[in-house]
Amino acid sequence: MQRSVLPSSLALVLAVSTASCSGTVVPDSPTQPTAVSAGASASFSTAAPTAVAQQVGHFSGCPSNAPFRVPIHLVVRVDGGFNVFITQIRMQFTDPFRIEMPEVTMPAPQLTKQFGTNLVEARSQRTFPLDLGVGCFTDRKGTATVHIDTRDERGRRYSGQVSVAVR
Repeated sequence: MQRSVLPSSLALVLAVSTASCSGTVVPDSPTQPTAVSAGASASFSTAAPTAVAQQVGHFSGCPSNAPFRVPIHLVVRVDGGFNVFITQIRMQFTDPFRIEMPEVTMPAPQLTKQFGTNLVEARSQRTFPLDLGVGCFTDRKGTATVHIDTRDERGRRYSGQVSVAVR
């Protein structure tokens, strides 16, 4: 009676090849979804938790020219190793009576025109001085909310928001 050596040899080859692959890290496919926290790459804050509405005009200029301006200093901090680009900033004011001013949107081209660039370099922070008009058919006191949308140089998108008490 002859015994076949093939099944035992095949089993040995499979055992060795499987053992040698057990420590190998398989790289992620670029098509697999990846959960990314906005805080890991970019964080948003303001230089001060409150802002003071400053009178700049008369109520007769509403709605094209708001009678008060709220200076908001948005701080974008990038802790990761990739540059981040601000793609859009949206600001909205709500007074104590919950009356909302129309949202003001600043897309990337406007940010570049106003600030020279919309880039926040890796491992750095940058302050963007914003100016929000308030007081047209609202109180001058309330809350200003700033929504920030960004994209890093890998193409991953992040967003966040900050609020400032306006007095």
